[in-house]
Amino acid sequence: MAKKFGTVALFMLCIFLIIALPISAQDKFPSRPISFLIPGPPGGTTDINFRALADVASKIVGQPIVCVNKPGASGTLAPASLKAVKPDGYTLSVAFMNVLIVPHMEDVAFDPLKDFNYLLQLYCSTFGIVVKADSSWKTLKDLVEYARQHPNEIKYSTSAPGGVHHFAMEDIARKEGIKWKIVPYPGGYQAATAVVGGHIQVCSQDSSWAPYVHSGKLRVLVVFGDRNKYLPNVPSLKELGYSPWYSPVGVIGPANMDKYASKVLHDAFKEAMNAPVFQKALENLMIEPCYLSSADYTQFMRESAPKFKDAVYMVGLEKKK
Repeated sequence: MAKKFGTVALFMLCIFLIIALPISAQDKFPSRPISFLIPGPPGGTTDINFRALADVASKIVGQPIVCVNKPGASGTLAPASLKAVKPDGYTLSVAFMNVLIVPHMEDVAFDPLKDFNYLLQLYCSTFGIVVKADSSWKTLKDLVEYARQHPNEIKYSTSAPGGVHHFAMEDIARKEGIKWKIVPYPGGYQAATAVVGGHIQVCSQDSSWAPYVHSGKLRVLVVFGDRNKYLPNVPSLKELGYSPWYSPVGVIGPANMDKYASKVLHDAFKEAMNAPVFQKALENLMIEPCYLSSADYTQFMRESAPKFKDAVYMVGLEKKK
């Protein structure tokens, strides 16, 4: 009888250990360094912002969050890399809206609505149309009226075709029945510098132009998203009767990520958002935080997908079948 009881007790102990093992393993996450893929080159604004964020988040989770630069494929090389990793929370990536755009322009190895776990949205990049500070165009209406009277004379610079900066300009042109020409530059700062140097009349770009606005060399006519607290006198496209264009930036992982790891990482990055070093990095570029939870970020991306697909076709950059 005693032997039988001992066998039963041993069996029950084994069952308990099997059940308790995942809980014990979960409690240790993370138990080793986390790789954080950045879809931009070292020293760029994205690199600077996210290294500051990762440094703070590392202290919160108690393990290094190691930033790895993976530029390329129009900002989708880093997110695409997540398809090849385990969904255990040890590899993450920064994500731009390009993950919704590029699949309609070229063949990619991922489905943005199936292959990613959208952990949290951090901020919305500030996009706007800028001109020289001494330009006669004081408002977007001034610029549009000039373009109406001088078809194809205005040239605007951007860092590349096929992004929010391109879509917004062509959306305005279609609504107003005007024509202007896009001139691509290698990066946003170069696109803004071209206006300062008088090579281009207008720049449509993210806030790579912020240093020139701070120094009084460029003036912002309109912002693409919501009105910006750093530019209180500048209207938004929506206020002027145009379609708004949002370009959020967030943290993602591979699909089917461990739920416990997802929560730990979400909470750590959300807390890190409040760090002065990260807030200052955003302020320098006139960017405001716009946090969204995992569920809300996922919903936003799903709701935005059709608009960005239509935008690619609007500008004629869809991939050929």
